[in-house]
Amino acid sequence: MALRARDRFGRWVDAGDASAVAELALAPVMVPQDALDLAARWAADGYPFYAHEIFEHMWRTCPVEQRLLWQGLAQAGAALCHQGRANTVGARRLAARARQTLAEAATDVLTPASLAAYVAQLDAISA
Repeated sequence: MALRARDRFGRWVDAGDASAVAELALAPVMVPQDALDLAARWAADGYPFYAHEIFEHMWRTCPVEQRLLWQGLAQAGAALCHQGRANTVGARRLAARARQTLAEAATDVLTPASLAAYVAQLDAISA
């Protein structure tokens, strides 16, 4: 449990702050496509930090052969957080890093269309 609260972009805020969001509770084991779909819904609803947290959780708990995939997606989620914070430089750097990591990753555990949506977002941030 976090000692301090965060906002939807992952910034630390006081626990009573109106922008504070609840800590995300995740299942110990998640199906890869379900994790990606859940993260996509949170990101689309304006909560990129939750998407990042889901990807980071998968990165920590996945089989070794999937680690680059989830690392790249965690970087993509962080890029979206930086974009939401209006940190253009940080967003672009993380998007480029995520794109490179995903290019090296084994992506066969996800549907190509679902992964393509994240790659398109990275391309938009990098432009």
